[in-house]
Amino acid sequence: MSKQHARLSPSSADRWTSCTASPAAQDGIPNENSDASRQGTTCHQIQEELLLNPELDPQSYLGRALVFWQHPKSDSRGETWAGKLSGPDYDELNIEAEVEVTEEMLAAVNSAVAFIREQHELMGGQLLVEQRVPIGQFTGEEGAEGSADVILLGEDWIHVMDSKFGRKKVYARELDQPERVCFITGQITPETHKINRQMGCYALGAIFRHDIFGLVKTVHMTIVQPFVGHTDSYSCDIAELQALELFLKAKAEETRSNPRFKPSQSNCHFCRAKGNCAAQTGMALNAVFDGFGTETGGTLHAPHPVNLGSQYALVGFVRQWADSIEEATRRALENGEPVVRDDGLSYKLVPGKAGNREWLDEEAVAQQLKSWRLKNEEMYVFKLITPAMVEKLAKAKKPKKGQEQQPARIGPRQWGNLQQLIRQGETKSQIALSTDPRSAVNRTDGFEDVLSQDESFAALFGP
Repeated sequence: MSKQHARLSPSSADRWTSCTASPAAQDGIPNENSDASRQGTTCHQIQEELLLNPELDPQSYLGRALVFWQHPKSDSRGETWAGKLSGPDYDELNIEAEVEVTEEMLAAVNSAVAFIREQHELMGGQLLVEQRVPIGQFTGEEGAEGSADVILLGEDWIHVMDSKFGRKKVYARELDQPERVCFITGQITPETHKINRQMGCYALGAIFRHDIFGLVKTVHMTIVQPFVGHTDSYSCDIAELQALELFLKAKAEETRSNPRFKPSQSNCHFCRAKGNCAAQTGMALNAVFDGFGTETGGTLHAPHPVNLGSQYALVGFVRQWADSIEEATRRALENGEPVVRDDGLSYKLVPGKAGNREWLDEEAVAQQLKSWRLKNEEMYVFKLITPAMVEKLAKAKKPKKGQEQQPARIGPRQWGNLQQLIRQGETKSQIALSTDPRSAVNRTDGFEDVLSQDESFAALFGP
């Protein structure tokens, strides 16, 4: 199966509506898959097949491999289950990777499929799986389409569901601007939200294709994330979705007529131009050298308490930029391209530290060592298994097809007794925004007393 992706795709809608120059900046740069994206594609493929054919046994996928290929003549890419690649062009394919289906992946897919089927039973409607929906009506690209995981069509409603097999939580309605309090006037600016733009694109495409008579009044959108046990839903009326469509149209036109760079950690994260973008570099260098004076007369200033938060907010972006520059430099050198500094010195690749040595065949080595009369305690290093490994022994394993259920090796009471003998290192506090749902660390518990924010402002500016 081979799919062509739209230039202004739903999956990158957050980026191209914010940094409208990014689509043009990426032109000519190939889109390279990562191990994580290939795993997600494999999970989506299993989900699609199970939803379309409820008679399939999910366990039959365990151990199978999805092959990711590229055809050098057409430059098309796709993925096919191992053993099903055939045809006259098969020998010409470049095999990029193979992903084997693990128990963890299969459990995640089963969880997502069960949730989707439950929603279908509760809501009814027509179930559409991996439906290609038009998006060109608002992106301006002729024939452009996006692929929605699941669409439920009701009489006057539509429900779009998207399974995400990553581990970073995603929401159907996202925070746009958090609530802000002016520390001088005390005036509160309430928080604002936005529809998940990827989900909005799918919903708009589905309505354009299927709601010929304009009957849809309510739109439901749900994100399913089985690896982290997370689901999030948002419902809105058709007017809110139509407002999003006008916004998408305007931003799509801006990508062509007045593209603007807006580098940020989220915008640059998946952008193929990162590490080779003047706007990204300029913002990173401005952040690094802000407050250091002129080029010849730099003066180090202690960060002002009020500005420290703004400076900290850029740490992730600057770190990301540095990683992107290093990655781009390595890629250029590996391709034989010169990388030269402004003083004329150039970079090159040199041998690095060798990896750890390991045996090619442990059994053959063990037999050889035994023939030399080495004792077991000289040949092997014995180490007690970890608490996490013991906890797995306290859970019954899911049986493979045709096999009986295997009971847990130890019972809940035994595991409970062992838990009294577990020690865990102290949790290191993390820095997070005030909008984070987690409770703040008690400053009197292992921390020195410090002034509150209000007290700090009073000390700086007066009561």
